Amino acid sequence: TGDTSLYQIFERINSSGRSLLPQEIRNCVYQGPINTLLFELNENEKWRKLWGSERRDDRMRDLEFILRFFALSDDFIMNDDNAPARISLKKYLNQFMELSNHESKISDLRIRFNSTIDYVFDTFGLSAFHNYSKEQQKWIPAFSPTIYDSIMISSDEALKRGIHLPNQKLAQQSKQKLLETQEYQNLLYQETMRTPNIKSRVNLMFESVFHEDW
Repeated sequence: TGDTSLYQIFERINSSGRSLLPQEIRNCVYQGPINTLLFELNENEKWRKLWGSERRDDRMRDLEFILRFFALSDDFIMNDDNAPARISLKKYLNQFMELSNHESKISDLRIRFNSTIDYVFDTFGLSAFHNYSKEQQKWIPAFSPTIYDSIMISSDEALKRGIHLPNQKLAQQSKQKLLETQEYQNLLYQETMRTPNIKSRVNLMFESVFHEDW
């Protein structure tokens, strides 16, 4: 499941010309409701601003990050004791996309992504998915995949718990303070697909930014 023979065939014959990236292959293999949803959500205006470009990525990396949010925020990764100690991101995204390719799952996924993007945009602004350089005392322009995970999944959890939108200035200060710690920087760059590290990145961000008494 999730690492289908069809995906492997696409991957193996894709050896001449421009090699397809994993999401480009998924776009061929996993046609259906979930694939259509990814294209729809990719048009979200606030997502485009947070991604950093109005232009759609012609290698579908922006689509893959939407899928990544759904997959890594899944209860199996965040709360199940049977989750593996480490995941292969490519294979796990394949599995999640295949298992979610049902019309009955689409409405909930749509609402979660759009609500979370609204929440993130209003709370953190355009630097939401950016790292902070303590030495240079400024936000780093590049989109950070691991900060994206941390912010999106912790914000999704805040929405599930009904935590009111934090004061933007205080939320950004709390995020910056966390990013200035070496412990957190290690989690952002070292063994990023170890399940305990994914959980730690998200939980520390949640504890730092979102409080029941906002």
